[in-house]
Parts: sequence; structure tokens; C-alpha cells
Amino acid sequence: FGISTSKIAIQKGFKMVAAFTRHSKHTKNVGELLGMPDDESLAFTVSGMNKLEQIIDTTRPHFCIDATSSTLESVFSHFYRLISKKVHILTLCDEAVFPLTRFHWKPRQLAKTLDAMAKENNVVVL
Repeated sequence: FGISTSKIAIQKGFKMVAAFTRHSKHTKNVGELLGMPDDESLAFTVSGMNKLEQIIDTTRPHFCIDATSSTLESVFSHFYRLISKKVHILTLCDEAVFPLTRFHWKPRQLAKTLDAMAKENNVVVL
């Protein structure tokens, strides 16, 4: 979903400044991955999550589109890092959108933690 979501955002006029992956398996640049090899603004590589803060400090994005996982447990650590850097998050994570529909306590608690942190940092997680 990350490739499709990125293409739509770019077509709508948003500027993409970085791309991250949980698994450092990509060797192509972002333009090639998105099927836009001639777009010079996308001539950067996909980064590992270990470079998140460094790239955010350099690029100063307004928001992040997250299409990495459907569980809050999987996305919690990088959401926490994004929120602490005051970056808004648009996510496809099911449990972030509907944390109270599960019968497990953990998604609810993680959602409450992220919600409190987002409010504290004036950040929206949608």
C-alpha cells in the first residue's frame, strides 16, 4: 500500500522528502520504486528506520504517511519517534484507526499513550 499511497499523494501535489522501511531490502531509488524514474525530486533512496530522526531534522516534513503495518504494536516505536519530532501521521494501521474494537488490552493502551503524546505535542494521528 505504501507505493500506491505515495503515488496518490504526489499526484495531489504533495512533495515527498523521504521514504523509510522496516526492512532494508530496497536498492532502487524512490522514483524507480514508484515507477517515476524521470522525476528528479524522487532521486533518493529508501532509508532504514535507524535514520528517521536524522532525516526528519534535515527535511522537516509536515506529515508522514505510514503504510507499514496493521498493528499498533508494530508501529508504536516509530509513531512515538515521529510524534516527538512533531510530525503529523496519516496511517493505514487498522488498530490506530480503531483501537477500541479489539478485545486485547495492549492496542487500547498503546492508542491511549500515543493519543496523550500527540495532544501534548499538538500532532494529529489520523
